[in-house]
Formats: sequence, structure tokens, C-alpha cells
Amino acid sequence: MNRPVRVTDEAVADVSAAARWYAARSLKVADAFIDEVHDIYLYIEQFPNGAPRVRGLVRQFPLSRFPFVILYRPFRDHIAVLRVFHTSRDPKKKARPKRLG
Repeated sequence: MNRPVRVTDEAVADVSAAARWYAARSLKVADAFIDEVHDIYLYIEQFPNGAPRVRGLVRQFPLSRFPFVILYRPFRDHIAVLRVFHTSRDPKKKARPKRLG
């Protein structure tokens, strides 16, 4: 049985900010970004251990078409998406999400 994916407020804000940035340039690209993020959410729901650990139990899954990684942590009853992090940002900040689920 798959554990549900719960997206933290920080991750929602990350996706929203990136989608707005892409939409200002191309709605088609913004839609592709959102589609890829949701596809990865579905993947990690099915395969919660399918990405490498980056710190403790936090795992990182890269987007293939955009310079972002999804940071998430599997829990017993759900999977928490902690951040959707642009790869050009300070990696120290990505490894320390505010809320773990």
C-alpha cells in the first residue's frame, strides 16, 4: 500500500514561485514544470526509497527537465515533500528544511 504524499507549505511556496517565474516567460513551460513535479510526487509515492539520501532520512530526487530537486522524507504513514529546491541556491539551506512533516 502506498503512503500518501503530503507537501509542506515551504514546498508549495517553492513550486508556486517557480511556476510563476516560468509562466512569465511561457505558460507551456510552466505547465511542463508543474507536470514534472506532480509526476515525481506520484513516483515517490510508489517508490519512497527510490532516491538517494542526502542527509539523515531526507532523500533528493532531481527533475529531469528543470534545475530543481525535490527533497522528501518517508515516514511510517506518509511521505513529506519538504522542499522543491532550485539547484543554484545555497545547498546548506536545502539540507535544513524548517518542517519535517
